[in-house]
Amino acid sequence: MLAGIRSRTFGTTLALTLAVSGLLVPTSAHAAVGDLVCQGTQKTTFDPPLTNTTRNTKVKVRETWSTCTNPVGITSGRGALEVTVPSSCQSLGLGPESTIEYKWNNGLKSTVHWTTVSVTRLTATSVVTKTGSVTDGYGKNDSAIETITLVNPDPLACAGSGVSSVEGAGTLTFQ
Repeated sequence: MLAGIRSRTFGTTLALTLAVSGLLVPTSAHAAVGDLVCQGTQKTTFDPPLTNTTRNTKVKVRETWSTCTNPVGITSGRGALEVTVPSSCQSLGLGPESTIEYKWNNGLKSTVHWTTVSVTRLTATSVVTKTGSVTDGYGKNDSAIETITLVNPDPLACAGSGVSSVEGAGTLTFQ
């Protein structure tokens, strides 16, 4: 009889321990949505080519994210954007709000609406920083930040026939 009581006591203790432990452990463990960091390049083309005179220009942005890390297996991706805006060698046409769709290697997509674009012009490069939010797809409701360092247009070309493209390296982050 003592053995039966011990057995029931042990079983009850074990059941209570598992039940209490179950309350302390989350029912589903997952990484925070968003946490995406990509390294890559951006190439921006201008039609007509940029000069020192501001004029309406078709600006095409092509982003290639070759190295990404995140919790759902995104390792690379691409994004493209086309706008027509007043542009010159001094402004690069990178100031307006815009929306871009990223297509990731694993079939997921993300739509980002960039609300703020700042350009810090240095001697040989311009650092373009965009901030916005992911409005649809992977990372929806996350903040998005992109920083690209572009080589500045050649001043001689700006004074002459114009500059048809600029490119540089950068980072894209969802958080």
